[in-house]
Amino acid sequence: MTPGYMLRRLGYVTLNLFVIVTIAFFLFRLIPGNPADIMVGSLASDELRQTIIDRYGLDDPLPLQYLKYMRSLVTSDLGSSLMTNRPVNEVIFRSFSNTLVLVLGIFVVSFTVGGLVGALLGWKRGTWVERVGGALELLVRGAPTFFVGVILILIFSINLDWLPSTGMRSGGFEETNLFRIYTSADFLRHLILPVITGSLYAHVVPALIMRNTMIYLKHADFLDLARAKGLSERAVMLRHGVRNALMPLIAEGSQFLGWAVGGLVAIEFVFSWPGLGREIVHALDARDYPVAQGAFLFIAVLVLVVYFAADLLASLLDPRVRRRSSTD
Repeated sequence: MTPGYMLRRLGYVTLNLFVIVTIAFFLFRLIPGNPADIMVGSLASDELRQTIIDRYGLDDPLPLQYLKYMRSLVTSDLGSSLMTNRPVNEVIFRSFSNTLVLVLGIFVVSFTVGGLVGALLGWKRGTWVERVGGALELLVRGAPTFFVGVILILIFSINLDWLPSTGMRSGGFEETNLFRIYTSADFLRHLILPVITGSLYAHVVPALIMRNTMIYLKHADFLDLARAKGLSERAVMLRHGVRNALMPLIAEGSQFLGWAVGGLVAIEFVFSWPGLGREIVHALDARDYPVAQGAFLFIAVLVLVVYFAADLLASLLDPRVRRRSSTD
């Protein structure tokens, strides 16, 4: 990996971020409705409504609002929520923390289960295991997450009363420290159903990727050499086949993490999970521009950083990527 390659990748990230910020700023202001009317109500006086507009600069020309916004980004000041007057950084951090725990849980379960299932389907190519397993995977992928979530709530929360159905914690749980919340037994019980719902949907793509890669590698020369050494088929698959099939999963993992941070809105609504996607929907509904823009920008930065890290990791793990980057 050459310094020139690194600088080019950083340049692409910076340019993409600038374009995303600009588009997001103007798109949010094309949404019909006036934030001042939502904040003070339709029956408020014109004087009060104008006071809100002047306070937040809502009647400034769009280019001037854009310049002010870009200047505030340089100092990491995302402003305050129009509805709650809380700093946007605080709102995003708390919501993102809740989403991140959910995303990481789904990521670990879906890629672990998906990788193992895909390896088995690829290794059992042409058998009933692959036919039945492949059909089940496509069936699960086609089921909407909100529908799966409701079914799980009906079974495990309402009928069996095994697991809680909504929120992150029970009503009597008053802990405010995030670390203690996320490591408590009560929180983990609330986390189970959302993670299962997301994993049922998200594990299918890693499974199919691993299946196709295992089929391609099944008769590779290095696997035949491992068999010639006397290793069992299971050892050949786990020690050599699966390890060499992990590279495509790294690329898919980066895309999943980027999508999931803001793409789990349905799951967050079904389970009343106070995450970032749910916060964005509420902000858009209330025309709360600072929160919506800040959350959108945060997701964009996170996605670009994850993709960049995935590029670096791929170049470190695969010599072919390093050779290609050195010729750029």
